[in-house]
Amino acid sequence: MPDLRAKHILRDALFLDIPYILDSFTRHAEYALNRLHPPAVDGTVPRLRSYLATPSFWLLLVVLFLTAYGPTYNAVCGLLQPAFVVSATHALGWVLVGAAIAQFVGSLFYFHYRIKRRFEKKKLRFTVRYVVVHIVFFVVLWVWALPLGLLGRSMLGELPGGCQPHATHSPAIV
Repeated sequence: MPDLRAKHILRDALFLDIPYILDSFTRHAEYALNRLHPPAVDGTVPRLRSYLATPSFWLLLVVLFLTAYGPTYNAVCGLLQPAFVVSATHALGWVLVGAAIAQFVGSLFYFHYRIKRRFEKKKLRFTVRYVVVHIVFFVVLWVWALPLGLLGRSMLGELPGGCQPHATHSPAIV
């Protein structure tokens, strides 16, 4: 008698396994990033996390920088030497490309562990469904790391519009 469940491998992988793993990942990541204090399981008073460790603080710094200097390089070129701005932009580009590679490889190992754990926990056989889940996650993780890598790659060439500083390289006094 043929196995009727074999016809539903793709359905089970797409609608059971992948959402379960993604939901678990996002819940744990959101809790780890946004909690205000580490959990105190021994009954002591929890100590507050530093504000420097919260993502909202770093987002505030990025927004303030872009508000002050704008999204182009010209204002920064007026503040610092153009050669330094070009070198710093290239260095940041390499850092972003490296971060994209590290994000892809690190998340590949992490999600491989999560997929393996899911299949062991549910006592599922490591069959075609296991391979389908891995292939889908490989594509998702590649697409997830791609924008960061492309942003870094765009910073490695010539600066768009060049670095055209304003009259002085010293900060403006208001």
